[in-house]
Amino acid sequence: MPQPRDTSAEPGSRDRLRLFWQNHLRPWWQEYQWPAVGMLGFVALVLGCMGFDGYFRALGQARSPLDIFYLAVQLFVLESGSIPGPMPWELEVARLLAPAVAAYAAARALAVIFHDQIQAVRLRFIRGHVVVCGLGRKGFQLVRDFREQGERVVVIELNEGNDEIGSCLDLGALVLTGNAPHGSLLRKARVHTATRLVAVCGDDGTNVEIAVQAYRLVQDKRVLVGDIWGCLLDFVDREPCRRSVQCHSGAHRTEVHQFRAAWRRFLAQTGRWCYQIADLGVCTFFAQGRAARGVLTEHLRSTLSPSVGSVECYVHIVDLGLCRLFGQHRAFTEREDPFEARLFNIYESNARLLLEKHPLGRGLVGAEDPRTVHLVLVGFGQMGESVALQAARVGHYANGKKLRLTIIDREAEKRRGIFYGRYPQFGQICDATFMSADGEDSDVLNSIGQWASDPEMVTTTVICLDDDSRGLSCALALLQKRKKGGIAPLLVRMSGNAGLGALLRDEVCSPELVGNIDTFSLACTLGMLLNESIDIRARAIHRQYVEQRRREGHNAESDPAMADWYCLDESYKNSNRQQADHIPVKLRAIGCYSLRTKEHLAAVIEFTDEEVELLARMEHSRFVAERLLGGWTYGPERNLAEKRSPYLIPWDDPRLPESVKDYDRQFVRDIPRLLAMAGERVYRKPATHL
Repeated sequence: MPQPRDTSAEPGSRDRLRLFWQNHLRPWWQEYQWPAVGMLGFVALVLGCMGFDGYFRALGQARSPLDIFYLAVQLFVLESGSIPGPMPWELEVARLLAPAVAAYAAARALAVIFHDQIQAVRLRFIRGHVVVCGLGRKGFQLVRDFREQGERVVVIELNEGNDEIGSCLDLGALVLTGNAPHGSLLRKARVHTATRLVAVCGDDGTNVEIAVQAYRLVQDKRVLVGDIWGCLLDFVDREPCRRSVQCHSGAHRTEVHQFRAAWRRFLAQTGRWCYQIADLGVCTFFAQGRAARGVLTEHLRSTLSPSVGSVECYVHIVDLGLCRLFGQHRAFTEREDPFEARLFNIYESNARLLLEKHPLGRGLVGAEDPRTVHLVLVGFGQMGESVALQAARVGHYANGKKLRLTIIDREAEKRRGIFYGRYPQFGQICDATFMSADGEDSDVLNSIGQWASDPEMVTTTVICLDDDSRGLSCALALLQKRKKGGIAPLLVRMSGNAGLGALLRDEVCSPELVGNIDTFSLACTLGMLLNESIDIRARAIHRQYVEQRRREGHNAESDPAMADWYCLDESYKNSNRQQADHIPVKLRAIGCYSLRTKEHLAAVIEFTDEEVELLARMEHSRFVAERLLGGWTYGPERNLAEKRSPYLIPWDDPRLPESVKDYDRQFVRDIPRLLAMAGERVYRKPATHL
């Protein structure tokens, strides 16, 4: 598998200059280039007139203003600048500036006229770039992020009338229009020489087809390179000339020419135009036998390895069934491969970030707290479903009460059937209620208001409607229904519409509402794509697990869960992520929190026995929910193939072995160390804040 690229490395001086040009100078120049060029042309014309007037006055020759103007205009086409004798400085500057302005304008005009041809030439030699398929909101955000990182980007978009195409061209990206899954278009984008491919089209099937076609292209290249590599190494490993054969004999001169031709054909295929290596002691190789042959053999093995040209492919898939099916493809199962396919779900990533920033329990639910945490979801599309699933994963609190979930949607019953078809045991994790109604109905608004003011519940309302206008209307209606003294947290999805989001925030003018109302958008940034920030804790948990298993004498061959994070199966990654996402919930249950910065308080190194027992109980509840959502069921004996486990029972059930409880207790004890591995420290809240 290819190793991940480090996007956080400190850039060198050339990289900093390139980034400064791309992020600052280039946008300014693109906006003001023609006013600037026009101004420079006007300055050249004025200086030319002044220079010619002074020149002819010095010679005592009278010229009309029209003649002087005509000569100044001719400077732009290199017609009048060559004159004998000394000339004024104005004319010196003008005869250089004018043709430069004309040349720039002509070059820009030719670039527009021959844009397709120039782009084709650039694509022919591009390597180490990023290919983005799909130019919606997600695709354009990624193009902008990659360009800010200094990456070369090629975009493939189906719709020629997409408004973002011009913006991508302004950012310096190359744009191809057509059906991305077609192998010819992917080949034209030179996917096989790219470092990353991102498929973010609106349809899961299209994204999967793009990944499969790209995999075939890379594999075809690998086979071609491998065949040439094998032939050349076989040729090198032969015993030419024994000892007495001279390099310049007729037969072996032909053999040398054949070797050079094969070498050059290989370099032409891989784009590595190093013809000088073909002359690197080929004759010496034939003349000096084993020593020179060994050096060249090692050079070939290092430069012609079939792993050249590794590609990281990021595929956006929402449908979990399709996700599991595609996970069985060779692009995932073949580890020693130059093509690495990674799945990502932007809705899931945003749901994780949302509930981390706005925890449902809000740190208010302790072990003796009788209240129930209640999540009200208005809208149950892709984002609403992701929020519900994430709430079910992290909604396990110190008081042991189930999360209450109320889902309001126009097609609630239909969506309920589909959802429970995917997660038939969801009802064992949450007390879920589906209401077929419109979020703006007065009865619904009244119910939400009553839940928000109910002292026996800790309620959070999340509006996940796909339509910004409907979401704003529902949010404003809820604000009008608010009770005196405040309102429960209200989170509203805005699809990047800053104007509507500002309108909602302007309504939040009461001091008691500040902090309780917030908007969130469906972001698809480079950081989310690579999961660099939100997976820090999950990677620390995985490292700790690998270290523990190695101490027990296991390795990655016997335990696939010990593989490197970037080669780890997605199911194991998700398990680590879910365990990591619940750590803040555990810390809040005992009055603690974690920070990356140092505080003046003493860091917590270990928990008390009572805290360990409480948090272990919460961890077991979370584990059971993870398994139930993953399709596991209870069984008297563990069966991996049938997904049966004897441990999917409550903590207090006498059938739960003490060894399983000890495993949960040990994980809780390791939390301070795990967070330290992730660069965080654990602190206790002061007593006045509890």
